[in-house]
Amino acid sequence: MTASRPLITSLHSHRAVRACVLFTVAAALMTTTHAQNSQAPQPDLSMVAPQVIGQTNAFRSSNGLAPVASDPRLAQAAQDFAEFIARTDLYGHEADGRNPEDRVLAAGYEYCIVAENLGYLFDTAGFTTDVLASRLVDSWKRSAMHRKNMLLAAVTEVGIGVAQSTRTQRYYAVQIFGRRRSAATRFEVANRIGTAVNYKIDDEVFNLPARVTRTHTWCTDGTLQLLGTDATDGNALTLRNGARYVVTRDDAGRVRLKIE
Repeated sequence: MTASRPLITSLHSHRAVRACVLFTVAAALMTTTHAQNSQAPQPDLSMVAPQVIGQTNAFRSSNGLAPVASDPRLAQAAQDFAEFIARTDLYGHEADGRNPEDRVLAAGYEYCIVAENLGYLFDTAGFTTDVLASRLVDSWKRSAMHRKNMLLAAVTEVGIGVAQSTRTQRYYAVQIFGRRRSAATRFEVANRIGTAVNYKIDDEVFNLPARVTRTHTWCTDGTLQLLGTDATDGNALTLRNGARYVVTRDDAGRVRLKIE
């Protein structure tokens, strides 16, 4: 690297934290009170998680999104938290004194993005396994914040935890979506013109001085777009892992963005 072509490194792990805060502000409250009928059907909780995942992926597919795969570390974090809530009947994303990213890190999941849905259900008539899974998914789909989490395009994995409180008989559910840090998109933006430029990745704006190259580690899929230039065509490009995006001028002197 020469003095005229400095390199700036930009690591966007903070995006995962902000996203997690945004994605986990809501908790679903899905039900009623009353004592449970001792003759009511009892769900097989070990089978609820795969059904929730299957229905979640069907929902994502119907919205043009790729499925999420079950991850054992996310599943462990979700199950441990569900069991904590069931033992204590304390409800909320920080009920155990930690936040979702703390819990997935403790389970060994190095995240780039993490998003958590919570919910509980109770019915004196009880639930079959199928009905419990369907009611959880349907309740999340009807809530704007939980629906948003289920339809995050950038997440790739999921873990589900379900447990029942012996005191209230409520079924508590935890759904954690994630994308591993190793799956982040890494790329460079090189400014090869004599003036500074501004560009945008998703909704975040950056200033890049003249003759400077910046490396990014980005946690979501998205586009890179030049701002405030006379470029009208070809100045917005889809992010690709390992790519170098170069700001240059064409033969007419117009600022352009291209992949080198």
